[in-house]
Amino acid sequence: MKPKIELQSSARNAQQVLTRDQANEVRRIMNMVTEGGTGTAAMAPVKAAGIRTGGKTGTAQKEVPLIDLKNRAGKNAAGL
Repeated sequence: MKPKIELQSSARNAQQVLTRDQANEVRRIMNMVTEGGTGTAAMAPVKAAGIRTGGKTGTAQKEVPLIDLKNRAGKNAAGL
């Protein structure tokens, strides 16, 4: 997915999408990646400096089947 810049749209006010507790839980889970998961070695110098970090593991590139309801033909996300 590419970011989309809308030059002609007017400014909108942001609104909170997570509660404080939900945000804390996401932060805690992301911290586990760099404290004891796949990003431990990469973040060691930052942790040594006393900075709390967080990370996200890679997302698998999977071929997702799509169903064309008009003719019931299966396709993958690339349309093949």
